Amino acid sequence: MTIILALAADNNYINPMLVAVQSAVQSADKDTKYEFHLLLNEDISSSNLEKLECMRELHKQHDFVIHNLKDIYKDTVMRYRHITSAAYFRLQLPSLLEHAGKCIYLDCDVLVCQDLSELFCTDISEKYIAGVRAPRHYRTEKVIQEALLWLDIPSIDQYI
Repeated sequence: MTIILALAADNNYINPMLVAVQSAVQSADKDTKYEFHLLLNEDISSSNLEKLECMRELHKQHDFVIHNLKDIYKDTVMRYRHITSAAYFRLQLPSLLEHAGKCIYLDCDVLVCQDLSELFCTDISEKYIAGVRAPRHYRTEKVIQEALLWLDIPSIDQYI
């Protein structure tokens, strides 16, 4: 089975991306093949590109596709310093992966601890997107209300 995984990073977040990729590979069942789609901007250093190439060489049983998204979101106003334009790259997935019925998007700050086949095979045919509830769902009402103001959204019920 081939599972399509997508991750996005800028030059400063390549190492966490590689850790996430490595954890997915190490947790994969022997008959699982991952097709990694790495969404990057144009400022990736040559040393980081070499790291990506080493990862590809180490794991030839998996496919690695690098998408150079240049600086398509460079003029986007960032409200929070810890979020860079690379966070918006995932919005390009429908056009980048037109051939795919679905994919799993992973933030780069995750560790994959088991094969992703069951998750990938979950039927979401009636949905456009699925995700994990944000941690704010499990906080006090006061914290939730502060989050609603901070995020400028009317309800946290659908926030992932």
